[in-house]
Amino acid sequence: MTAVLAVDLGKTGCRAVLWTGPDGPDHLVREVPGAPGLAESDGVTAAVAAVTSAAELVNELASELPSGRLDAVCVGAAAPPPPTRPRPAPWPNCCWTRC
Repeated sequence: MTAVLAVDLGKTGCRAVLWTGPDGPDHLVREVPGAPGLAESDGVTAAVAAVTSAAELVNELASELPSGRLDAVCVGAAAPPPPTRPRPAPWPNCCWTRC
């Protein structure tokens, strides 16, 4: 039996699910508050704390699996948007103000 911990990390919530294959049931392990964002000054620390808190009950559930361990851990977290660049003028020597 395959056992995968899937974690969805968001700003409003962090959800962890133990998936035990297409024929097995999904077990909602825990839902906790999320993290403010990875780009924030303490964003990585907050993200690690949220994921750890959401997944802390997994050891108990995993010990009941036939293999006694997880096969994989997957974490989905949104990345900050790329920096924006100024839009070039459509024509050379053109200004963006009204004449």
